Amino acid sequence: WSARCRTLWLSRRLVKKLESTLENPQLHFERLSGYDDYKLRAGDMRAICLLLFQTRTVFVERAGHRKNIYKKFSKK
Repeated sequence: WSARCRTLWLSRRLVKKLESTLENPQLHFERLSGYDDYKLRAGDMRAICLLLFQTRTVFVERAGHRKNIYKKFSKK
């Protein structure tokens, strides 16, 4: 697979995973230590999200490959 095809495939996989978590997000997301944010893993892709449990809303703040996603995430 070319890098572009693999990235596209992984991105679609991440979107499917996000859609499947909307029913009960607490089961699928893991809290980032030291942050108010949560992460969702789908293969090599990660989504950094803000969860609002009262309204069952998921805000995706950042998404990308696991080797790069945390480098761009700064401490509060």
